Amino acid sequence: MTAKRDVHNFLARVRQEPEHWVPDGSLRRLAGLLTGYQAGLTPYAAVGVPEFGPDGAFAHWLGRQDGYRSAEAADWVALIERDARPLDTFFTLAQRYGEEQPAAEVDLVRHLSRNTFVTLYWRRPLLDETTAGLRAQGCRVVQVDTAGWTDQHDLHRELAAALDFPDYYGHNFNALNDCLRDVFDDTAAPLALVLAGFDHYARTDPEAAHILLDIVADQARVHAVSGCHLLCLVQTDDPHLTLEPVGAMSALWNDAEWLNANRT
Repeated sequence: MTAKRDVHNFLARVRQEPEHWVPDGSLRRLAGLLTGYQAGLTPYAAVGVPEFGPDGAFAHWLGRQDGYRSAEAADWVALIERDARPLDTFFTLAQRYGEEQPAAEVDLVRHLSRNTFVTLYWRRPLLDETTAGLRAQGCRVVQVDTAGWTDQHDLHRELAAALDFPDYYGHNFNALNDCLRDVFDDTAAPLALVLAGFDHYARTDPEAAHILLDIVADQARVHAVSGCHLLCLVQTDDPHLTLEPVGAMSALWNDAEWLNANRT
């Protein structure tokens, strides 16, 4: 998800509880919060002009609206503070502004990896929709049907074939860890490893299933440091599957199925 999209989500939370975020009702304080929040989402990238900062996109939009046309539109806070209820006025204007903006494309790789490197899916059509979106954004998607795995031999044989491991692959977890270090080619295109029907193998060999996901999550973190992206999407036919933390992080359900009620 882009920083722009996230700052609008944050603004929606502020609007629901303004007394929590801006207890003094200061619009200038809120503007500072929005600018700082957006900057904090992209600490290693050039943020450019913050959307709600002075001379940002919102200020330029406001300067074109009736009642706010002014050469001073860069300081949009000062313009809105002239109103009797500036905070309420801003929320109304910000909603109009947001509705007029073109829908921002979600960066699926960053969105999926923002809280975990292992994301759970139950409905296969939802998984197919996600993988199609990843491919459209230039991500390499490797899908393996794990439902038929009966032992670690199956695991290593099929992963080696799917990920094009070298012939000297040792067919053990140490070798898997080593080969995942070199899984990116020169293009460094993001890689999504999709494990379909994983709940069946998790019941057959829960220890090996956990080790596999743990290694993938660990390597995803290592690659992220160098700017490469490795994701693992785990499809389960059991909507109530729970997994132990992997790579020191929880395996989380995707947004659409995060609530238990959405997996019934």
